[in-house]
Amino acid sequence: MLSVSFKTAMCAYFGTYGLTMMVSSNLFWGPSSPVPYCARTMSEGTLEQFFARIVGVLFTLAALGPLKFGVSNASFAKQTMVWNVLSLPLFYLNATSDTGDFTPWVWQGQMVIGSALAIWNWNEINGGSKKSK
Repeated sequence: MLSVSFKTAMCAYFGTYGLTMMVSSNLFWGPSSPVPYCARTMSEGTLEQFFARIVGVLFTLAALGPLKFGVSNASFAKQTMVWNVLSLPLFYLNATSDTGDFTPWVWQGQMVIGSALAIWNWNEINGGSKKSK
C-alpha cells in the first residue's frame, strides 16, 4: 500500500500550484485547461496576472519551507492548517459565484479536496503521524 506523508502531500500540492501559477495560470488553470479554475483568460500584464504569479511564488515558498529552509514538520502542519481552513470560505464563494469568472464544478471539487486536507491536517497536528513530532 502506498503511504504518503502529510508533508509530502502538502509540498506536492503547494509546489504544483506554485510552479504552474508562476509560469502561466492561463495555460495551466485557464478556460482551455483540463482543470479550468477561471472561466475567462487573464490578459498578460494585468493586476490579476500579477497577483496570480505572486500567489505562485508564495505557494512555492511554502512548499520549500520544510524541504529546504528547515521548517519543522510540526510548524509546517500548523502553517498549512491556516491555509486549509481559511481557504475554504473563498473556495465556496468561487463555487457559488454567478459572475461567470469561475468554473463552479472545479471550485466545488476544490472544496472537497480542501476539506479532506483540513481533516488530515487536524489529525497531523493532533498526533496523527509520528513523523511530525
